[in-house]
Amino acid sequence: MDLLALVADQRCVACAAPGALLCGPCRRLLPWLGPAGCARCGGPVARPCPTCARLDPALAQVRSAVRLAGPARDAVRAWKDEARVPVARLAAGCIAGAVAPPAGAVLVPVPGAPERAAWRGVDGPSDLARRLARRWGLELRADLLVRADERPQRGRSAAARRRLAGRSFAAWGRAPARCVVVDDVMTTGATLSACAALLARQGAREVAAVTFARVVTEPLGKGLPPGEGEE
Repeated sequence: MDLLALVADQRCVACAAPGALLCGPCRRLLPWLGPAGCARCGGPVARPCPTCARLDPALAQVRSAVRLAGPARDAVRAWKDEARVPVARLAAGCIAGAVAPPAGAVLVPVPGAPERAAWRGVDGPSDLARRLARRWGLELRADLLVRADERPQRGRSAAARRRLAGRSFAAWGRAPARCVVVDDVMTTGATLSACAALLARQGAREVAAVTFARVVTEPLGKGLPPGEGEE
């Protein structure tokens, strides 16, 4: 990928206006999740929470910055399908502005498939985790989880995602006591659950997760939270 050409022709991922990666008007339309209804998964519904019922017990908490809708969906599409590498910078800024830093934790990215990472020019979750580690002053451990099955999760049913996620990853070495799994999007929670279970088996006593976006059905608020911004 020609990164110089990408920067020179940078356009808004949502409306294609020239200039910023996400222009001011589109940035104001980001569907921020706001206060969590569910203390565990960060979703809009408290007990009984349908999302939590599907999560592995090893996954103690999940927090995401935005709902996968509007400009956030456009950003993820540009990130995944158009190889727009700088979107990780935008995602890290959104997370840092919306999610409290997990003090004392080690960030562990969900390992991407090498073939797709090569096409995009970067492993999205690893790049996001690296940027978050720098912002939060936390240790990054990209060596703890590896990809064992490169088949993509996108487009699969919730049941198929859970079956595939259970054999998509493997863990190496002793895990730190507190880990935070980092991914770009939470859809059903199958990938985060699988990674959390592996880290727990490797010695982690507490595993949380953070993502840029998540799939929810309820319409939530929009607008910039305090402190949001790109690196």
